Amino acid sequence: MTLSILLCDDDQNDLDVLKTNLDQFFFKSPDTFEYHIDTCTSGEELLNLFSQGVYNIVFLDIELSGINGIEVARKLRNDNNSLIIVFVTSYDSFMRASFEVQPFQYIEKPVNRESIRKICLSIIDNLSKTHSYIITIPTALGNNIINIHDLSYIQAVKAHKNTIEFHLKNGTVFVSTGTLLAWEAELKEYGFLQSCRGFLVNIHQVRIITSNQIILLNNEVLPLSRRQYKIIHDTFVNHVISVLK
Repeated sequence: MTLSILLCDDDQNDLDVLKTNLDQFFFKSPDTFEYHIDTCTSGEELLNLFSQGVYNIVFLDIELSGINGIEVARKLRNDNNSLIIVFVTSYDSFMRASFEVQPFQYIEKPVNRESIRKICLSIIDNLSKTHSYIITIPTALGNNIINIHDLSYIQAVKAHKNTIEFHLKNGTVFVSTGTLLAWEAELKEYGFLQSCRGFLVNIHQVRIITSNQIILLNNEVLPLSRRQYKIIHDTFVNHVISVLK
């Protein structure tokens, strides 16, 4: 399992302590985890980093200067419902206001080795239970870990053989090597179907189907072939019915 972690605190000392304790946990862990940690000191910087990469865990100070942690979490949650958000705070007064953004847990400052150990074990247990929904996308810049629910579609690049693009619902695009056929076999059980030659669409991200187009929830438009219309239409209708039940 690979963990991509983003830390945000406007107090550099608190940020350093948090990162050090996380590094020590993974170094001493009996299991082998690949992990990567990025840090930032403002909500604005965090949102910018988040738009450029994919993270599955965020440790977020609530009392940030500028845009506070609650507002940052609200924006993150709008783009990624599966993101694990851990609030780091010195005060209980913010906790009630944070319920709407569904934080995973809280850590009280000052953080220490034991509090980090407990939260990390809880996170790992949670991710292990949902690990089947996590995929790794290899790119020239390294591996990117995403939840398949955040993936809108995969597109084959015509000009380059065995090159494909992974399009996330927030607009992020990862370029990788591989074939659409292989990814279709891996993701079919999760609702990914070919809409036409060169496109593999996540039926859970579809908003409207016309006779020759698919309009996604983020308003991107994909082509739909006559041959694939029936299976896409029927699968979409079944998905809508299951959601409404």
